[in-house]
Amino acid sequence: MSDPRLADGPTRRLLEGPIAATLLRLAAPGVIMLVAQVAINVLEAYFVGRLGPDVLSDDVDLEEVRRRARTRPPELALGELLLDQRVVAGIGNIWRSEALFLAGRNPWTERQKLTDDDLGALVATASSLMKASALGRGNGSDHWVYKRSGQPCRKCGTRIESRRQGSSSSEPKRSGGETRGEQARTAYWCPACQPV
Repeated sequence: MSDPRLADGPTRRLLEGPIAATLLRLAAPGVIMLVAQVAINVLEAYFVGRLGPDVLSDDVDLEEVRRRARTRPPELALGELLLDQRVVAGIGNIWRSEALFLAGRNPWTERQKLTDDDLGALVATASSLMKASALGRGNGSDHWVYKRSGQPCRKCGTRIESRRQGSSSSEPKRSGGETRGEQARTAYWCPACQPV
């Protein structure tokens, strides 16, 4: 259904469909728009308010990242910490792997073994990599470790490793210690350049 009385964006998507068509015929469009906008605002405030500082902002609030990281379990692996959007928003699997490599940090190193300065440098590295990528620098084939499992490390020649990594406390384990579940992502690292 497409009604010119609907605003563009999320409100339009929320109100399109057979239920919305019935509501538009039965009620004043202004009331529906107001209710829909309030619902969107509440949901947005709830979800966006839970996100950590945006890694792509000009001035990432590293102190807030550190504060939020300290609320996570001390044994939480760095690879999982960087993907936790409540700590820092925006880092995905590619830049998690690449930033950890450039910092010489193993994805399974516990959070408690990282100083505040080390965490700040790690997030700053991920931020720089992501900003460069957003500006079109690099073509993706020049990654240090991401999607390079079994290939030689570009720095030392050691074979790049990969393994699924997810929520260590809540996800069931497979044989061989692999984590499974929706939150598990493949981590890539060089065992020589990124020792535990």
